Amino acid sequence: MSIGVSVEALAEAAGIALREGLQVGAISVLAPDPAHPALLLIDAPIAPSRLRRYPLDTEVQVIVEKNGSLRTETLDIQALLAAASLPPHARALVLPRVAPEAVRHDLAGLRGVIARLRDPECGCPWDLDQDHRSLRPHLLEETYEVLQALDRDDPRALREELGDLMMQVFLHAQIAEGDGQFDIDDVAEGIRAKLIRRHPHVFGAAQAADANAVVENWDRLKAEERTAGNAEASALDGVPQAQPALARAQSLVGRAARQGFAPSDDPPSGVMATPPNDAASWGDLLFLLARLAQREGIQLEDALREAADRFEARFRALEAALRTEGVAPSELTAAELAERWTRTACAHP
Repeated sequence: MSIGVSVEALAEAAGIALREGLQVGAISVLAPDPAHPALLLIDAPIAPSRLRRYPLDTEVQVIVEKNGSLRTETLDIQALLAAASLPPHARALVLPRVAPEAVRHDLAGLRGVIARLRDPECGCPWDLDQDHRSLRPHLLEETYEVLQALDRDDPRALREELGDLMMQVFLHAQIAEGDGQFDIDDVAEGIRAKLIRRHPHVFGAAQAADANAVVENWDRLKAEERTAGNAEASALDGVPQAQPALARAQSLVGRAARQGFAPSDDPPSGVMATPPNDAASWGDLLFLLARLAQREGIQLEDALREAADRFEARFRALEAALRTEGVAPSELTAAELAERWTRTACAHP
């Protein structure tokens, strides 16, 4: 549809100035940024996706041409979208600037919320009390909740838990920004540049025939970055000490294996001859399991968590069966308990 009215006339009718920062464009082309006011020229029906970042109660001026003159009507975005059509002879929409924390469906909105929570003047006392160290347990907890959502194959829970985890990332970045170190844009730029650098088979001329070749290229490039200016760098640098012990062991042996290190899988002397009776022997045995699992491509942390889940389900079933019988576990002999435990194997293998 033809607009037929000058931008200057539309701006004058709405009482806005054509100043720097005002976004001007056709509604079929411009996806307005809520951080700045916008004058959208109507040349096509409104696509709801163009306005999804605005709060639904955002007031919009609709500039209508009638009998050769321009006038404005005001309605909120929710009413505008509910109507599914613009008023007759509508020529433009005027959208106001939206507060950063009010922006929807956009990481800028989350950033605005976190910045507001950390505002020294009007922020949240709890959020202002936090630092990188105090947030450590929350970051770990949210990570495990993401893993639980994945284990349950629950998309709704996964969406929520990923949001909680993302909040932790933004909080850490906001703290660093307040300390003058870096901000969330620096975090995003760092991983953007790294992904391009580590994928030359996608963004460059390198070749990678399969996933194994991708891993080899990744490890080679990572090693080059690690050793640049550091002759004493180790292939094991960067494996987090804060990882759960089994996961860290597998990370270490995996790194070593990709360097060609393949020690014998024989258990340390004496470990299997008698049941280990000291922490060092148990540690050696667990590390052997980590090596064996890494060779077979099994993630022991996941395997152990799944085994714990199976044990929990089976034990709960045993408790329920005993309650049905009206029997307390303490009233049964060890052999009777073992027999009932075996019965639960069919229902919970």
